Amino acid sequence: MSNHTGRRRVRARHGGSGHSPASLESTYFGAPSERAAINPHHERKDLQLCRQVREQLDLVVAELGDPTLEAVSIAEVTPLGDAHLLRVVVVAPPDADVALVQRRLELARPGLRAEIAAAIHRKRTPQLTFVVLTSSLLRDEEHGGDDDDV
Repeated sequence: MSNHTGRRRVRARHGGSGHSPASLESTYFGAPSERAAINPHHERKDLQLCRQVREQLDLVVAELGDPTLEAVSIAEVTPLGDAHLLRVVVVAPPDADVALVQRRLELARPGLRAEIAAAIHRKRTPQLTFVVLTSSLLRDEEHGGDDDDV
């Protein structure tokens, strides 16, 4: 009979025990660009999640029945750091009150996250942070903001 009965052998994961605590910390908790350099699979999955969240938000915001949010559109969803926090860029009409749109989105956030949780299959639903732009501001940025040339 072996004297290792009931014991588990502890093996180093990644091919050896040459990892320092600092290198392990940066590997697991590093910035997204560091993680992507180590494993490009993370970046692809984060972008896939952002695409799914954007599609779902487009549908859900249109169905909220809030007159303030009826004319807004989701321009972009990007990860902030990692996929646990997503920045949602919302474009409102030129005459919209940006502060009011921002407040309505903040109030709708729990319901939006619940809809996202139902649509995507992940262990944790990402947090959402909203950035509201008007379409006139967006056009100015695309044209370089130079309206002085007449």
